Amino acid sequence: MSLPFNVILKELESSPSSIIPILSTLHYDKSVLNDISKPDIKHLVSRTLNLARSPNLYNKWAGTSLIRVLGDNFTILSQEGVNFFSQLMKNLESYNETIDIKILNTTVDTLNHLCDNIRGKPTLTREILTPRLAPIITLYMEKLHYNPYLLIKSLHKLIKLHPTTFRPFGNKLRARLLEFLNLNDFITFPDKLKKIIFKTLASLPIIEKTEPEVKWENDVKHIVSELRSVMVVYGEFLNLNDDSQLKKLVEKIASTGSDDKLLTDLSIDVNDPKSIFQISARVELLLGLLEAYLSTKTSYGVRVPLGLVLIAIEIVCSINVRFTSFRNDIRDNNIKNIVTSTILLNHLNAIKTLKHITLVYRGSLLPHFLNIVAFLETLIPFKNKKIDVDHILNNEMVYRELISSLTSLLSLISNLGDSSTLLRFIDVALILVEPRVLDQEATANKKVNQNNGGSKKQRKKNNSQSTPLSDILSHQHLFSQSIPSLTIKIVRQFFNSVIPIVSLPPTQHYKLMRYLIIETVNAKYYNNENIIPEDLVVLLRNAVLFPGYEKVSLLPIISSLLSNDPLISVFINPRFPPLPIFIKKVEVEETNDMELDSEDDDEDDENESEFQLATASIIENLEREEITPQVKSREHIEEESVPKRQKVESVPGNHVTFTMTQSESRITETISNSTTDSSSVAPISATTSSSLLKQDVEDESDSSDFEIPQIQLEESDYESS
Repeated sequence: MSLPFNVILKELESSPSSIIPILSTLHYDKSVLNDISKPDIKHLVSRTLNLARSPNLYNKWAGTSLIRVLGDNFTILSQEGVNFFSQLMKNLESYNETIDIKILNTTVDTLNHLCDNIRGKPTLTREILTPRLAPIITLYMEKLHYNPYLLIKSLHKLIKLHPTTFRPFGNKLRARLLEFLNLNDFITFPDKLKKIIFKTLASLPIIEKTEPEVKWENDVKHIVSELRSVMVVYGEFLNLNDDSQLKKLVEKIASTGSDDKLLTDLSIDVNDPKSIFQISARVELLLGLLEAYLSTKTSYGVRVPLGLVLIAIEIVCSINVRFTSFRNDIRDNNIKNIVTSTILLNHLNAIKTLKHITLVYRGSLLPHFLNIVAFLETLIPFKNKKIDVDHILNNEMVYRELISSLTSLLSLISNLGDSSTLLRFIDVALILVEPRVLDQEATANKKVNQNNGGSKKQRKKNNSQSTPLSDILSHQHLFSQSIPSLTIKIVRQFFNSVIPIVSLPPTQHYKLMRYLIIETVNAKYYNNENIIPEDLVVLLRNAVLFPGYEKVSLLPIISSLLSNDPLISVFINPRFPPLPIFIKKVEVEETNDMELDSEDDDEDDENESEFQLATASIIENLEREEITPQVKSREHIEEESVPKRQKVESVPGNHVTFTMTQSESRITETISNSTTDSSSVAPISATTSSSLLKQDVEDESDSSDFEIPQIQLEESDYESS
């Protein structure tokens, strides 16, 4: 509900009781500002600026918010835009830490909104925006530390839209951002702040006057070289020379000079084990910056050194305590554990970067597909020649991201001939979604202790101690640990990518099918909703469509679980299309001569009348004749077997012949010749002939002459009565 304009002006004379109804009216009811006179506009703007100048924080915030709403009106913006910018810049310049942060946020947001409304309008841009861009950039950089995310985000937008105006401030902003990166606690910054810092640094090459693409490519190479230098630090703890392949990879990346480094040198003290975590923090920082360079859009074409980036990621993944041993002078277990933890963090960050690159460059990674899968496989932990289940579950986040990254890679291909490259990943995925029981090791150890011999007192003591554990042995399912929903979602997506593209060996295939069936049964019968999740339904459909090398079909089980699924019902009840029906084509001869058609019609009528007269006379003759008693008795005996009709056969040329059946032919043999008429007469009864005459023998499709049908009979003796 909108307020009258007079009420709005009266409320703005002093501190308004509530600014929300006024803002709502001016924002939604456009007619309020369109229908007022110029003096009223001046009164409204004047009182708004007075509120923005007020030392009272509420009035200042209300005036700034009113400027934002009034800036949507083109007439007011063109007339009072200069005053709006001047007052907002004064408020921003006078801001300090003693003022509420809401004033800064509202002022910056209003300035950005006014810039967006003016941008693209040539006259307003030339008269209002362009002269004030430099002071705005300067103020943003001065107040950067008060709200880094908002101000860096605003500067990033100005870099993209006004690169020429921003050119004098490029080096200064770069230095300010690198100061943030070199802070020891930068790794603890919010993710959105870290990402906007990386994106802003990646956007700075656009302000170069010439060859911004060369500047971009050099920055990427410097980041990769610096990442290589950080990973070499692990040589102080591990024998990196033990891995000859790793040594070759390191040699492929050139080292950076001291002048080209983006970040300061690391300071690690072995006596302070926590300082070792600086390595993993620096690796995470460099990988995040590299990811921003590779994914941020540019207005110019660049050449991406994708092979060099993949080598750097492979170096991070190749430094592993499985393949390289600790140096002899590193004997402290705390240091060893911390180094192992930092390596695991490096693997996690490298996997995330690889996944992001896959989603951006997609098909360009296909030539490196097998190599990527190979070095990702080295991250799977082993213990006694078997996959280390405990290590995977303790570091679930790492191996969940590993499966997710591989899913992104598999989405690039439609068929994979060699299934051996995915077997270990499938085992890891199944481990992540297997039921987890709490205190499995304690339960196993307790069983061993109970089986060990000892005195009766010792046994009684053990039994009394094992009483609380009896529930674990008898109701193990009640102590199961829930699996994170994100893990289940990622693993099912991975299975959904694997089944259509590769035929798995029987072992992995049946493990996978067993998991699908168990999960489906649990979802359908053992939960409150009794609904099978959609991702499981898709997996079951793919299991039917791509059976692989299965010896026993899963279709009966799946069809019972998905009884109402339309796709599965097609396999249970196949629906074949109807057979084609062939219709004989009748050719009709058409003539253009209308006179010939009329003559043919007349002749057909005459022939038809003559045929009717002839058949009528035949019927009369038959009625006058009498058949001998022998024939009558025979006819009486065979009356039921003699059909009283004749077959009509159509002969080309519109001739009709009557052919008798076998039973009728036997009757005619006993009939004597007729003395009254020497011509052959057909032995047709009245009922038979009458039904025969009702048949339409006229062929309207042919206009040829119609002749009286010739009736041929066998010789028979007819006796006159």
